[in-house]
Amino acid sequence: MNKKKIIIISAVLLAAAAIITAVILIGRNAAGKSDKENTAAGTSAQEEAKTYISADLYVSDLFKYSGKYVEDRSDEEVEDIAAIRLTNGGDKDYEYIEFTVKTADDEYSFKASGILAGESVLVLSADKKEINGEGAVASGECTVLSEYTFKPTMLGDMFEVYQSAPSVTIKNISGRELKGKICIYYKNTGEDGLLGGITYRFSIDSLGKDEMQQRTSEHLGKVLFITYDE
Repeated sequence: MNKKKIIIISAVLLAAAAIITAVILIGRNAAGKSDKENTAAGTSAQEEAKTYISADLYVSDLFKYSGKYVEDRSDEEVEDIAAIRLTNGGDKDYEYIEFTVKTADDEYSFKASGILAGESVLVLSADKKEINGEGAVASGECTVLSEYTFKPTMLGDMFEVYQSAPSVTIKNISGRELKGKICIYYKNTGEDGLLGGITYRFSIDSLGKDEMQQRTSEHLGKVLFITYDE
């Protein structure tokens, strides 16, 4: 009888231990799943945070930027100034924009040019202002909004463009000499895409048939479009 009792007690203890282990494992798995879901939800919420400043332009919340200040061509090193991501979600191309955003604590001003349809650019505070308080944007509006009077393109029937930062090479493939002024518009780029509201340009006075010319700039990240004035 004693042996039977011992066997029964041992079996009960083993079963109880198995149940406790299973509960612990289930609890850990549930906690892990919850943490992942919370992280994904937080990331998703951050990515979806947007405030419209016009019918098709919207901005992210503010965040801190440290690095070269490109907006005034000075390349001055700045630290923890306000920056914002501006996105053109429409089909219009904007030549120049000025806008302000408000948080619960302050107001911030920005300027940008060459904001083409579908593009997103990181814009730095126009006056190098640091973030005061929270960066969540409560509202925003465009104070200046100017569209291009033409459709910006790469003029692919006239030019071939070979880009290898910090240089760009343009070739005349039009089959004729181009005696007019050629302008190549471009922006800076950073780790997260286009950097700076400012748009730069190279000018070429003329380009012979099949001729190639190269231009170099430390600010060359991405060529946006080309114009030709006959």
